[in-house]
Amino acid sequence: TQLKYHRRSRANDRERTRMRLLNESLEHLRTLLPIDSVSCYSSTDSSNHGTMLEDKLTKIETLRTASAYIRVLTDLLEDSNNSSTSSSYSYNISDQPQQQQPPQVYQHSSYFGYTPNYSYYHPYC
Repeated sequence: TQLKYHRRSRANDRERTRMRLLNESLEHLRTLLPIDSVSCYSSTDSSNHGTMLEDKLTKIETLRTASAYIRVLTDLLEDSNNSSTSSSYSYNISDQPQQQQPPQVYQHSSYFGYTPNYSYYHPYC
């Protein structure tokens, strides 16, 4: 039983370390995203009453926001590479073609956690 206790204790320590490193990595990722907390998100769910705007991004929101941001940056690079202007071309959000659909952004939802929002996305809020 002493051996089982020691093994379980070591396993618990490894799990705590793993979770601490994961949380530190997600916190660092949040600092790299071009939004301040969830200020770009607008809650349409009446049960939230707008209180979610003050909360930090959850783990899944952080990953989904990072994924959307990477898609935007990829599109910017592709558009920049495909443009016929000089190499000093500067891409502004207003330069995006109007026919492109904005990337899928997720907002808070009370039941399943996330609902897609296609109506508004600004990567530099």
